[in-house]
Amino acid sequence: MTSNREDYVCCERDWRQHLHYNKHMLVKHGVKINARVKPEPNVLLGQIRAKRKRVESCNKCKAIFPSRTLKKQHQETCLAGEIQV
Repeated sequence: MTSNREDYVCCERDWRQHLHYNKHMLVKHGVKINARVKPEPNVLLGQIRAKRKRVESCNKCKAIFPSRTLKKQHQETCLAGEIQV
C-alpha cells in the first residue's frame, strides 16, 4: 500500500527521493513504508519534484535557513576551525 506525503523529511533531513526515505524508515526506525509525494491532477511528476524546496540546515547547530547561500554564510562562522579543505 502506498502512503502519500507532502515531503520526505525525517530525523531533521530532507531525503528528497522516496526510495531513500523508505529505506531510511526501514533501517533506522524499523517501519516498512511505501511513501510517495501526493500527485496533483494534471501536473507532471517532474513539475511536482521541481516545486519541492529542500530543507537547508546547519550540520552542527541544526539551525534552518531559507536558502543554501545563507546556510553557507552561517557555517563559515558556526564551523570555523572545523572544516578541513
